Parts: sequence; structure tokens; C-alpha cells
Amino acid sequence: MEAKIAWIGAPTPDVENCYGLVFTRVSPDQLQALRDLLLPLTMVAHVGMRLAMELPVTCRLKSAGGPLLTGRTSEVSRGGMSLRLPQTVKPGTVLEVTLHSDNGPLTLEGAVVWAQPPDGDNTDALVDHGLRFTSPTWSVSLALGFLLAGRP
Repeated sequence: MEAKIAWIGAPTPDVENCYGLVFTRVSPDQLQALRDLLLPLTMVAHVGMRLAMELPVTCRLKSAGGPLLTGRTSEVSRGGMSLRLPQTVKPGTVLEVTLHSDNGPLTLEGAVVWAQPPDGDNTDALVDHGLRFTSPTWSVSLALGFLLAGRP
């Protein structure tokens, strides 16, 4: 597999350095090995690998409710995801995120770890965010594992 670093996150009390990778070249047998690795580990709490997956999402601030933000995922793992949202959400903000897939909606809770506004003067572009799941239950983790394993 070949990959490049997509982002570097700020240290947290639990993690010294966070890096996001984008796999640039994965053969079909390596992709299947990755799926086989992710599915059995769906009930283990760790960040894991992120896989490219574009799904529509809706997000709402967990603490205050507020307006519904509509965006898309770009990468997803059992431990978190990359989101593209229409506005910047500050790191540390807890969101209720609903993934909308062919199998139906899956709602998760997570904290924004980083936000990166688009380069240049394009004010219409979506803002990239890193989200770490805060308290996935075993059933949500299992559903997310099946979602990741079943992606085309």
C-alpha cells in the first residue's frame, strides 16, 4: 500500500500525535485484507485505520442542539471520521452525527479534534474536520464495522 499524510492533529491527553493517512494505492487483495482486519476488531476500542468513504451526514451540537449541519464524510474508521461541513466547528465541540447509508441511518457521538478551512478565497467550499468518537457502544461499533467492511 502507498499512503500520504493528510493531516496532523493536535496532541490530546490520551494521544501524543495524531496523523491521518490517505491510501493512494491499494491492490484488491490488500483492500480485502484491510476489511478482514477491521471486521473482527469492531468491538475493540482503538482508533484504527481510516478508509475512504463518502456518505451524506447530518450533525447537531450535542450540548445546545442548534441548527442541523449537512455535510459529507470523506474517510471513516471505527474510532473517528473526516467530515466536510459548511462551516467551521471548533475543536473540542461534541457533535451528534448521523451517517446516511443504503442500510439506513447510524447516529454516533464524537468530538471535533481539528478543523481546516479551505485554502484560498473559495468561501463556498466545505470545511474539513476530524472527529473522534467519544462513547460508541458495542452495537454502534459493530454497525460501523459492518458499514466499513461492506463498502464497495
